[in-house]
Amino acid sequence: MGTILTEELASQGMKMVLASTNPKKLNLMKEKYESEGASITVSTVDVTNEEEVKTLFHLAQQTYGQADILVNLAGLPSPMRIMNLPKSM
Repeated sequence: MGTILTEELASQGMKMVLASTNPKKLNLMKEKYESEGASITVSTVDVTNEEEVKTLFHLAQQTYGQADILVNLAGLPSPMRIMNLPKSM
């Protein structure tokens, strides 16, 4: 789903910061969509680590000035409301 969303947003000229625990996949996506004219910054991030997420937001701010849209596609072990998740997740 992340790849499809990235493709759609790139086709609309969005500037993106992509994050994942898989640096190889991130770099492949960056290469593909930048070759088509997109502006993409990538970062290897564990979204269960609060400090890494803060660093990711700082990267977005430093690179693009602000984050207008946030899409979180991290998988969860079972369906639940994100507001009910413990911080450790």
